Amino acid sequence: MFASAIALGLVAASTVFAAPYSNSTLAAKPGNSTTVYKRCGTEISQAKVAEVEAKFKAEAAIPVHWHVIAKDKTPWGGWLSDKQIRKQIDVLNDAYARTGLKFKLESIDRTIDPQWFYEGCPATGTEANIKRALRKGDRKHYNVYSNEYAPLCALKEGLLGFSAFPWEWDQLIDGPILDGSVVHWGSLPNGPLLNYDLGYTLVHEFGHWAGLYHTFQGGCGRDGDFVDDTPDEAGSVNGCPIGLDSCPGRGIDSIHNYMAWTDDSCMREFTRGQIKRMAALLKQYRNIKVTIPFW
Repeated sequence: MFASAIALGLVAASTVFAAPYSNSTLAAKPGNSTTVYKRCGTEISQAKVAEVEAKFKAEAAIPVHWHVIAKDKTPWGGWLSDKQIRKQIDVLNDAYARTGLKFKLESIDRTIDPQWFYEGCPATGTEANIKRALRKGDRKHYNVYSNEYAPLCALKEGLLGFSAFPWEWDQLIDGPILDGSVVHWGSLPNGPLLNYDLGYTLVHEFGHWAGLYHTFQGGCGRDGDFVDDTPDEAGSVNGCPIGLDSCPGRGIDSIHNYMAWTDDSCMREFTRGQIKRMAALLKQYRNIKVTIPFW
């Protein structure tokens, strides 16, 4: 009798919970249905896709403003063509392809001034005058100045370029004015500078703009360039000395690294640690967000 009461109670309870679900509201089992379902109702036209993706790429790319400073309108006077500059931007994009960084040529302007052409040396009044007159954009915009250097700039040695570090924007009085990179016009792709004619000078200088030191920073010291996967190096080297190992401890010198001083033909890589450092410092100091690809 007691068992029968329990059974009736269970049936009643089952009936109470099952009642709301009628045959009209229950979906048919897939195996018994002849309905062909559309997987998803989210749609977008190809025209809209093109519009959105173009906008995304434009926002993700770093705007580059190129300032040609020439002695005259001759090729040897530093008068660069649009084609030469666009080729350099292509080299920049290729070199940084694995970092998540992209570059878009935003503008080109040209100035003929022999003094600016020869005397735009680092940390001089001429450099400040040039950049004060020509610089464009905010801290996210990369300004590049191409000129040449008289011997007084380079202490009787050739000088390929120099750059501002990202933290200098806030830390120096003239930080926003002096921001950017300066490169020798002859260092562009197919330029006249032997061993430095593949366009890697600007690749190197942008590395500084993004917060990288030289791979030989600090010599054989403890911290070096503050990147864990670049072995210590005693100092800078030219050429392409394969197998050079100038410091005790792990690894040979990073002669193939873009932040070394080797010939263009020897350069070909950034390390994973360098890529992470650039992403972190660009976000911190320039508010540029970088998504590092998985590789």
